[in-house]
Amino acid sequence: SVNYWVLEKVLAQSKSQLMSINDYLQSAKGVWVNTPRRIMVWHNHLKKMLLPGSGIQLERVVSDWGLACNSIHFIDLVVWLTGEQLVSIDVSSLTNSWHESKRSGFYEVFGTLEASFSLGSKLRLCQFGRALSRMLYQGFS
Repeated sequence: SVNYWVLEKVLAQSKSQLMSINDYLQSAKGVWVNTPRRIMVWHNHLKKMLLPGSGIQLERVVSDWGLACNSIHFIDLVVWLTGEQLVSIDVSSLTNSWHESKRSGFYEVFGTLEASFSLGSKLRLCQFGRALSRMLYQGFS
C-alpha cells in the first residue's frame, strides 16, 4: 500500500497499463507528476513577465528529442504559465510508425503535435528523425 506517488514519464506503453496505474492511484493520499519546469528559475522569470490572460504561442522544433515522452513537460508549462486548461491535441501530423527510443523497450514517434488551450494559447512541438536532421544540417553547412 502506497500513500503518496510521484509519477515519472513515460507512465506506460498501453491503455491497459494506464488503467492499471489508475487503479493503484485510487487509494493514494497524494499523486504528483514530475514536471520540474515550474521550479526552474528561468521559467519563473518568464511567468512574471507575462500579462495575465494574454496567452502565448510556443513552438519547439528539434531532431534528437523524445516527442512522446517529453510533450507533457511543455503542455504542463503552458498550463502553468497561462493558467489555461488544455482543450485539444492535434496528432494528425504525426507519422504512422513508431521508432525505438534511446531507452530500450520504449518507442517514439516523429512529426508535429499541436495543442490548443482554453484562452487561445497554442503549443506546437515538432520532432523529426535523425536522417532528416543530418540532411538539414548538411544542407546548411
